[in-house]
Amino acid sequence: MESCETSSKTDYTAYSKRWLILLIYFYFAVMSAFQWYQYSSITNIIVRYYSVDNFYVNCTTLMFNVTFIALVFPASYLLNKVGMRWSVILGTFFTAAGALVKVASVKPGLFWVTFLGQTLVSFTQAVAMPMPPFMPAVWFPSNQVNTACSIAVNGTMLGIALGFVVPPIMVQNHDNLEEVGAGLATMFYWTAGLSTGSFILAILFLESMPATPPSHEQALKDSACAPLVKILKNLFLNPCYVLLLIAYAINQGVVNSMSTFLNQMILPYFKNGEEFAGRIGLTLTVAGMMGTTLCGIIMDRTLKYINAAMSVFALTVVGMIAFTFSLKTQSEIFVYLATSFVGFFLGGYVPIAYSFSYEVTYPEPEGTSSGMLSAAAQIVTTIFTLLYAAMISSLGNVWANIAFSLILLIGTIIHLFMQPTLRRQAAYENVVSINEPLLR
Repeated sequence: MESCETSSKTDYTAYSKRWLILLIYFYFAVMSAFQWYQYSSITNIIVRYYSVDNFYVNCTTLMFNVTFIALVFPASYLLNKVGMRWSVILGTFFTAAGALVKVASVKPGLFWVTFLGQTLVSFTQAVAMPMPPFMPAVWFPSNQVNTACSIAVNGTMLGIALGFVVPPIMVQNHDNLEEVGAGLATMFYWTAGLSTGSFILAILFLESMPATPPSHEQALKDSACAPLVKILKNLFLNPCYVLLLIAYAINQGVVNSMSTFLNQMILPYFKNGEEFAGRIGLTLTVAGMMGTTLCGIIMDRTLKYINAAMSVFALTVVGMIAFTFSLKTQSEIFVYLATSFVGFFLGGYVPIAYSFSYEVTYPEPEGTSSGMLSAAAQIVTTIFTLLYAAMISSLGNVWANIAFSLILLIGTIIHLFMQPTLRRQAAYENVVSINEPLLR
């Protein structure tokens, strides 16, 4: 029989299988995010092997933003309609299918095939990105939701980290293109095999929800159901949520754009620095994972969302400026330190934003509220990526990074205007009813 933990205040149960569910999603997120930045860390090698321009290689990353924007509403509807199990199975299927298509692209002149495979994988983001706050709310007790959310977010961040460090190791910048192709083939075969594994695990073990709710507030939500249009209207009539959406979009727009151009920012200062650029990407993401985990744990214990969000944003500004000038020193140690600093605080904002969103929009579906956060982030990322590319080519790395530091400063100031009501916490304390109007 499935073991479970029982709350001291109610008889709601948190099944031990929740950790398996979390692990399966984590695995899926790793494989999807790994392929997101798979080409960015070896941009110069891909350009030479396939004889294409930098722009087209950058588009292999940008494609994830575009398809997310196009599919976020259908994916949110699907999640609310059929549940987490079939949504994730569909996501893992496209992750594996896209990876298998790339296996057939190892030949100069077949960039269109690898781009097709990348497009199939990009479909998964509309499923993967809204899941970190949704799955913990459905499976975990109230005092573990933020921690579980941070672990789920770390799946994406670990995938990005591996996407930076693994390709430069497996695909060396050989003069002989056949050796480059052999490296690409090895990487694609491993990626396809591991992605197929996540698909099989999802089919065998994933469930949409436990037999009984894990918390009082989740039990209340089980009886609440509204059309998607009404849910979206409620979200966008919530001033605190709208401000949070803008701030989150700025945060993610900066980190995603920065990640896309790391290779191109590093190489002018470090000759033959492909592997160093990969290690910097790894450092950025691992530091972000540490920030994500720590902030998730802190949020479970304090619920000080505004203070934490403002502090993280302000320190990110400092980190961006430090990173910019560390490149000019051409000191690897300084670059590592600055990257760790900015990565920690950029990553730390993600669980804060997801959990804060869940708190102020309750009882609206977590998948929809987080999906809108991610959609805004992808739109802004698309704009920022194009802007970043234009600024780097015309003004250079320094001024591009300073400009984005100022944008992060604007994000910090936005938090001063938020006046939140922690509705999920109020439901936990039996203070508000789900029938109470969203705005008070």
